[in-house]
Amino acid sequence: MLAEIERLRTAEGDAMTYKAGMENVAQQRDQLKAENKKFDEGMRSMACSLGAGGYNAETLTADQLVDKVQWGLTNLADSSAMLLDKVRAERDQLFGMTEQLKAENDALRKLAIELRGAAKCYNLHHCKAEQHGISEPCKVLARIDAAMAK
Repeated sequence: MLAEIERLRTAEGDAMTYKAGMENVAQQRDQLKAENKKFDEGMRSMACSLGAGGYNAETLTADQLVDKVQWGLTNLADSSAMLLDKVRAERDQLFGMTEQLKAENDALRKLAIELRGAAKCYNLHHCKAEQHGISEPCKVLARIDAAMAK
């Protein structure tokens, strides 16, 4: 921009050319100020979102804002790593509990099969003594078999 101003100052031509050029330079300056303000607001917002303190100070240099954002990102990464380690440990613990529960379930299933093998209609005490001599299967044993088949 400075080169443009110097060119306009030394250029041959009338005052109108100089004035138009200076207006163009002023517009560019205003546009750059607006973009810089948006950038500053964005960096401050990012620093705030990352939990970096001091983002709301009156004046911050670009280096200070970058440092704050870098601190926030490092802090976020460290926190995320710790949480990930906790989640992994909990997952491993749950996998261990699952294996233990599977083993207990298998033992209970074996016991249930053994008990079912020993169960006879006449020793279930289901108050249907009159059905003991019938050739059709015992309805109680049929329900037990159906439940165990699941």
